[in-house]
Amino acid sequence: MYPIIRMVTMNSVDIFNSEEEKIIQIITSLLRDPSRSDDLNQMEKTVTAIIKIAEAISLYPSLLGYQHLGRQYRSIETLVDNICEHRGLDLLLNTPAKALLGRQFAISKMNFFLYLSYLCSDLESIFCADADIKRIVYNYVFSIMTEDVFISIITDRSMSDQVRREAALHLAHIWETRVYKGVQQLAPMLTDLWNSRLVFKPSFGTMTGITEITRFSTSSNPMMIDFIAWSEFNEDVLQALREYLMGLSYREIIKVQDYMHEHSMTSITRADIHTILGEKRSYPLRDPDDPREMYHFFARRNDNAQYRSRSGIDGPKKTIEEYMVYYLLENEMINPEIK
Repeated sequence: MYPIIRMVTMNSVDIFNSEEEKIIQIITSLLRDPSRSDDLNQMEKTVTAIIKIAEAISLYPSLLGYQHLGRQYRSIETLVDNICEHRGLDLLLNTPAKALLGRQFAISKMNFFLYLSYLCSDLESIFCADADIKRIVYNYVFSIMTEDVFISIITDRSMSDQVRREAALHLAHIWETRVYKGVQQLAPMLTDLWNSRLVFKPSFGTMTGITEITRFSTSSNPMMIDFIAWSEFNEDVLQALREYLMGLSYREIIKVQDYMHEHSMTSITRADIHTILGEKRSYPLRDPDDPREMYHFFARRNDNAQYRSRSGIDGPKKTIEEYMVYYLLENEMINPEIK
């Protein structure tokens, strides 16, 4: 097995943490059987590729430092200005190469550990580490999703400049290290939201969603109660949360409500939902055991929200994740480490 190299300087990222190294060592030992030599060889090649990506990242200067470029200079302040100025494709083309490599690094590691789970699915000895592997994958999915949530806030000109700049500072830290401790308060809130979504069984009722929202708010992370109170039951926030809990788009919810009105129905069941909407849904949950579903669910709702915002049509203009992060930023509940 190729040696695992750690990089811990300011301009680098950790290649594998101790938990990840332990799992790699366990699986390596299990694949030393001659019959699994091809699997072991491919695993080693993938580790080498990940190490090379990390090495490339380490060659770039720190995004949080000060850098002279001829007569110009770059700093965390100019980076924040640049992030806040651009949006969409413009932001992509103005994103530092280190940040783009860092995102690919996170995706590569996520795919690597998914690969390990598939590779060892027939090894009984690995069952004890299966939950650990899934948790690691969740961490990388969460990292990628959090990056996109911050980008949504930064590019939303309806947000205050102060909140957008705070979000840009957080994004810069994520780009720099990929494992940013400045969002520790954020992780439980969003992961609890997702876990509740997986087990939540909405009694669709009259489709107003108030019952579901109340039940969720009192049974989930206690911060959710404060968040709902802070939103003052803003209609757009409630619509975004309703989409999340019911797993239906705003358009689909309206379609169901219209159907109920046309057929003089006062309540509705899951079977009725299937009859009205059919198999094809805006937010399908294909595999609840796949951590990537959390990101897929966010990305689809985010696309719809941005389209509504651009088009001026009815429905939530932001995802519930974006509202929650905005709440934490505005109330200074998460703070960048460097101002």
